[in-house]
Amino acid sequence: MPDLWLLTFSFGGAMLCAVVVCAAVLPRNSVAPLESSSIPSLQRRVLLGLIIGIPVGLVMQRLVPAWPPVSALDRWLLIGLPLLIVTELACSTQLLYAWGGWLRLAASVLLVPVVLFGSVHLQVQSEGVLFGLTANGLVAVIKAMIVTAALNAFSQRVSNGESWNHGRGILIACTSLLTLQITANVVMLGGWVGGGASVLPLTGVLTGMLLVAVMWRNSSAIQSTIRWANWALAVTLLLGYYFGRLTAPQSVLLMGAVLVPGLLVSGSKNGGSRRRCGLALFACILLLAVVLIPSVLEFQKRMSILLS
Repeated sequence: MPDLWLLTFSFGGAMLCAVVVCAAVLPRNSVAPLESSSIPSLQRRVLLGLIIGIPVGLVMQRLVPAWPPVSALDRWLLIGLPLLIVTELACSTQLLYAWGGWLRLAASVLLVPVVLFGSVHLQVQSEGVLFGLTANGLVAVIKAMIVTAALNAFSQRVSNGESWNHGRGILIACTSLLTLQITANVVMLGGWVGGGASVLPLTGVLTGMLLVAVMWRNSSAIQSTIRWANWALAVTLLLGYYFGRLTAPQSVLLMGAVLVPGLLVSGSKNGGSRRRCGLALFACILLLAVVLIPSVLEFQKRMSILLS
């Protein structure tokens, strides 16, 4: 059983760090278009909350990855997460800003071999069909890359400067964070407590970042929140599906909980009507409930058998 108080403190500590840092470094009323010359500087400032808040949350959980990394979770925390941070830093420079979309796509795709490296899903055998991989290994890599690329493309589209809308961005950021949190809970309910708990510091940081971004009316921070929430969701789905008990239907529904709201509100340049936004939020909650409720019931069933 997970220590709920410890997980709550981890989430709250990471969120508090992000709130303090982002409130200190982010300017107010910065609802600027993405192509503004000030945006790269704002993106670097947003990263401070992530760099400080995530380690704080992990330390509060007493979750220290092993070095050298021996598990998929270790590889995500020690290699994958720093890779994304370095990519964001590179994309926030004037030199590479124009290539940001391609660099982020490459980083999201590279997460797949980083996380799956050395696992049973990529067993290297003499009869491998490509680079020593078996056919099943190639299928695993391709499926995972499609998921990560799709979520990255989605976040890039909704954060595009020409179609950006502040209100719609807040809605998509909220549905992305809600989906990420529910995904982490489903992974924990499936039996892999560490895999789901490791996501909570990042969720807490992004929640704090979003709170400051909404109060400060800072679009750049909202765009970063959407981007990081979808990156984290892709990795959580990857970890849960290949190393936890997350099923393929559950993964599809959780992806739909992020993609469907974005598609519903993306048709209007002014952010969509209230009815459309309400429908998007309802669709997200409905899809999440379809995944979460059976997981809770199954968890209660397993616990009742153990306790009896």
